[in-house]
Amino acid sequence: MKKNNEPDRRLLVEFVRQRLFCVFHVFYSSNNKKTILKNNIDLSNPQNFKRTKKSITIDGQKMKLESEMIRANETTSFKCSSVLLSELNYRHLSWSRAVRKTFEHEQAWIYYCYGNKLDFDYQIIICRHVWSEFNINIVDQQKKIRTATLELLKQLVWLAVQNAVYKIKNDLDIYSSKELANLTKKTEPNWCVNYNDFWHQLLAICYKLDREALINVDRQKRNN
Repeated sequence: MKKNNEPDRRLLVEFVRQRLFCVFHVFYSSNNKKTILKNNIDLSNPQNFKRTKKSITIDGQKMKLESEMIRANETTSFKCSSVLLSELNYRHLSWSRAVRKTFEHEQAWIYYCYGNKLDFDYQIIICRHVWSEFNINIVDQQKKIRTATLELLKQLVWLAVQNAVYKIKNDLDIYSSKELANLTKKTEPNWCVNYNDFWHQLLAICYKLDREALINVDRQKRNN
């Protein structure tokens, strides 16, 4: 009899999900502290950028040389131009590396969903993937959909992504059937009969993307 691994997979997905929430929280908290530290440096004070002198001896004679100029960016007076990596950040590096090794659409999803990154490029990558998967499903189901209906559904892709992300984080939907009907200028009965199934297919694709991305992160981390 074939063993059902679905409960184990759900536990794995939830474990990776919580780790990524933690990783991105630590990362952004650390970056905020670095920004505060950099902003506290007084750039107008020349004492912060003094060039010290050092002595060397050549053939018994001492010579004084100015030390090398301090390499600094606009906000840093340190020679290394960066704040040391914290121990907590260091422990999370393996997760960050694993995320960067996932597929492009998975990486875009993780950064948007768990890292709260609103880069437009990520949004385009996610929407293209969801729409492509939706079209594959339609072909597999041998369904014929009117061009006008497809155009309307295409406009709902980003709403479905937002709804799925909110559901993952808060276990609540953003949009009800009534709200979606109003947004698409349809009556609620019309929406429920002709569009609701397609809406849930878009959501299912988003949830599938989430699961596959998290499982791939775990796989890449184990291979590090």
